[in-house]
Amino acid sequence: MGRAVCGWQAARSWVQRFANGDIGEGSYVDGRRNGRWTWTYPDDQIESGRYENGEKHGQWVIQRPDGAIERGALAAGKRQGRWIREEPAPNARICEIEVVNDEAVGEWDCRIRP
Repeated sequence: MGRAVCGWQAARSWVQRFANGDIGEGSYVDGRRNGRWTWTYPDDQIESGRYENGEKHGQWVIQRPDGAIERGALAAGKRQGRWIREEPAPNARICEIEVVNDEAVGEWDCRIRP
């Protein structure tokens, strides 16, 4: 991500602005990201979820620049379990895939949204 410029906000939250345009907003505990964080990228992608002890953990939501939304769980920073991608019109599909330790098991299974 590169070098960050950091500043305090109320309630001990941080806003980190990286040279590449990435912006992270959240809090630290003992020098590690902890709790809810939101990342905004220069291409307008937004990711939000929680960190535990400096690693992404639990449910995360990714809003892609094309309007697609992906949801799924991470454990120790790696994708785990079922991930769902909802694509906007004109595709208007819902896709699912199983992931183990950040590796896809099979291929995306997609169907047209009702």
